Amino acid sequence: MRLCVNFPELMNEARVRHARGVFAATCLRWSGTLAPLAVASITLAASITLAGSALAQNPPKPVSTKPARNAIVFIGDGMGLSSLDAASEYAYQKPHALYFFRMPHMALVDTSSTSHWVTDAGAAATAMATGRKTANRMVSTFPGSRAAAPVKTLLDFAEERGLSTGGVSDANIANPLVSAFYAHLEDRSHLGEVFLQLLSPRTGDGMDLVAGPGRTEILAQSGLSLADLQARFKARGYGLVTDLAPLAQTDTRRSVMLLDDARFDLAGAVQKMIGLLGKNPKGFF
Repeated sequence: MRLCVNFPELMNEARVRHARGVFAATCLRWSGTLAPLAVASITLAASITLAGSALAQNPPKPVSTKPARNAIVFIGDGMGLSSLDAASEYAYQKPHALYFFRMPHMALVDTSSTSHWVTDAGAAATAMATGRKTANRMVSTFPGSRAAAPVKTLLDFAEERGLSTGGVSDANIANPLVSAFYAHLEDRSHLGEVFLQLLSPRTGDGMDLVAGPGRTEILAQSGLSLADLQARFKARGYGLVTDLAPLAQTDTRRSVMLLDDARFDLAGAVQKMIGLLGKNPKGFF
C-alpha cells in the first residue's frame, strides 16, 4: 500500500501550491496498513539503498482516489535536488532514476532561510513543519513573533484531529529535523529545552511515541539527572526509557525512548511504531 503525504495548499509561503502526494521526501510501497508517522531521519546513503532495493523493480500502482487516512513523513537530511541527482548518478549512472522519481505525485518545498544565503536545519525543518520561512537557528518560531502564539505545525493539526502521533529518528531526537514538529524555540542549540517541550504540547496531549538518540547531550543541557527526567515524564503519563523495548510490546501507548547510540535498526523501529500508532481508527501522523 502506498504511504503518502497529502497536504493541499500547505506550503503557500514556500511558493508550493496544492502540494499533493509526496511531501518532503517520497512515497513508498509498504507491506502493511497505511499509517502516518511523524518524522524519520534517513541519510542519503539509505536513500540510495532504498532505490536499489526490490522496490525499484516494480512501477507504482495507479493512484487511489480515496483520501488518505494517515501520513508518514520521511526526511532525508541534506536531500536537495543536487544530492538526489548525485545519488541517482552514483547508483544508476543516470539522473532521476531513484524510485520516488517514479511516484505519481511529487512536489518541491522552498526551505531557504530569511536570514542567511545558506539555510540550516532549523529554518529548513520549520518550512517543512509549518509552511513558513524563518531565520536560521529558529525552530518553528519566527523573528519578532510572540512565543505565546507560534504557528501551528503539521503535528499540531494532527493532534487537534485526534490522530495518534509519533516520531523515530537516527539523529538527536531534539535535532530540528525532528523537533520542528513538536517544539517552538528561538535557538536550536538548546537541546535540553527543546526536548522538554515534549511535555508542553500546544494542541492535544502531545506525541504518543518518540524514539531516538541524544541522551547524553539532552541530560547535560537540561541540567537534570536521568531519574529527574523520568519523573517529569511520568507525571505527564509517559514512560521514559533508555532502550527500544516498548516497541516490542503490543500495548505501548505513551513512551519516550531516549537512546545514546544512533546505531539501531531504524527500519525495524519504524515498522514497529507504525504497528502501534496504527491502532487508532482515526489514523496517525
